[in-house]
Amino acid sequence: VWAGGGGDDLAKSPHMARIGNSIFRDMCPGDPTCSQFGFLDRHGTPTPMMAESLLYKLHSHGQRPGVKVDPALFREVYTSRFKKVRIYKVLQVSKRSKQWVADPKHRICDAPGSWYCVGQYPPALRPLIARRINFAQLEDFNKRRDDAADKYVKTYMDHMSGKRSAADLGNLDAPREYFEVPWDVPDEEYDDAPETAAEDDDPKKKKKTTAATT
Repeated sequence: VWAGGGGDDLAKSPHMARIGNSIFRDMCPGDPTCSQFGFLDRHGTPTPMMAESLLYKLHSHGQRPGVKVDPALFREVYTSRFKKVRIYKVLQVSKRSKQWVADPKHRICDAPGSWYCVGQYPPALRPLIARRINFAQLEDFNKRRDDAADKYVKTYMDHMSGKRSAADLGNLDAPREYFEVPWDVPDEEYDDAPETAAEDDDPKKKKKTTAATT
């Protein structure tokens, strides 16, 4: 984690939240700019939503009163002299998921015997990935646009240009609900069947895949 102040990871995180919300719309419902995720003042006081985030805890662990990472999931292994660089070891990583991802038969190749083979997310993450809206550049004229996408972009641009009321900001103290990846995944989810490589772009079919590629 880059924690050097100014343009560090935490300073950039509101933009990361907006990018994340464009994929998972329930992060900041009805607010493409994720105005509930950010700073309350020039002293870096976080909003409740930012204070709950993993990035904030990794960035400010032990540096701000009461801010700690979960010791069961992360171990601090290095912090530079002036605390600009912080490195953590991720604990309790699923060995079964790591083995599934590393297995070559779970990679999707663009042609038999090809060197270009992308990986896939493990089955434990399928419920999360199924909720996403695949990212697409606005300038990509090879993809069909729908009214929902156009409305989202318009709302985003209106909010960024200041065309919103105080009511649009919502309640900064409202509790947030987060998706939790299950610890225990049934064995049948770890079958050998490959996942679908891509979604059907034809809106008439109204077909969505629950698979994802990395």
